[in-house]
This record gives sequence, C-alpha cells and structure tokens, in this order.
Amino acid sequence: MAPEGNMHFYPRKWPAFTPLLMAIILFLFYSPQNRDATVAIFCIVLIISSVYILLLRSRKELIINDEGITWRSWFHKEQLNWKDLTKTYIRYWQHGNSIRSFWYFEAANGNKLRFPLHQYPRNQLQVIANTVLGKRKNAIADDWVIAMAKGHFPWYTF
Repeated sequence: MAPEGNMHFYPRKWPAFTPLLMAIILFLFYSPQNRDATVAIFCIVLIISSVYILLLRSRKELIINDEGITWRSWFHKEQLNWKDLTKTYIRYWQHGNSIRSFWYFEAANGNKLRFPLHQYPRNQLQVIANTVLGKRKNAIADDWVIAMAKGHFPWYTF
C-alpha cells in the first residue's frame, strides 16, 4: 500500500563536503612546508567548489503526493499526475568508469519527468519505487523498478 500525504526526498549532501575535506587536509599538512601561494589558491578553489555543489544539491527535491510526482531544482520544475502516468523505467549511460542512471516517468500526453538515481540512497529509492507501484498499478513498470521495490538493486549505486 502506498503511503498517504506528501513525501519529500532530498539528495545526499555529503559529496559536497569531499572537496572541503581535501582543502582542509591540504592546508594543514602541505601548506606549512610550502611557502608559495599555490596551495592556498588551490584550497580556495576546492572550498568554492564545495559551496557550489552544496548550493546545487540543496534546492533539489522530489515530492510525491496524492496528485502526482514533482521534481524541483534551481532551474526547473517538472510535475506528472498519477492519472497520466503510463510508463516508468530506469536508463543508464556508461562513460568510461562512471555510470549515470536516471529514473524516467512518461505520461500519455507525451510529458516526461526524470531524476538522477545516483543522488539518492537506496532506502529512499525503495520507498519511491513502492509508492509509484502502489499509486499507479496499471502503468508499465521496468523490471528494475519492480526489483527496487523488493529491495534488490541490480546496478551499482552508492
């Protein structure tokens, strides 16, 4: 059974702190031995990138409610109603060692909604899959979506 009410899902924030941690380690252990400003400049660049990543991820939000599913970010907002949902599936692209995977939702009128899977933890993805399958039973669901609802993740996501 699908949960009632609004559910808000936010992406992980910890990747934003990785450059910050690198800057702190560099500044503490390498900077005292080095007299030039290159380490300090590189640390500032790392700190700025950490703040940038944190700002981008802080505005992303996936909202699931009784009307439908909504994906919001800094740049756009996409909404799809449950009654229009006809198909849901997961697609991934591999570029070298990195894999990008997106969850797609398609409507009968041609509207599409997608969000990146790699930004959400597995427990949230399982809740989303259970909710989607519960809200729209007659929509065509990909095998990966059904497996996610059961707690099986056939691909590598953190």
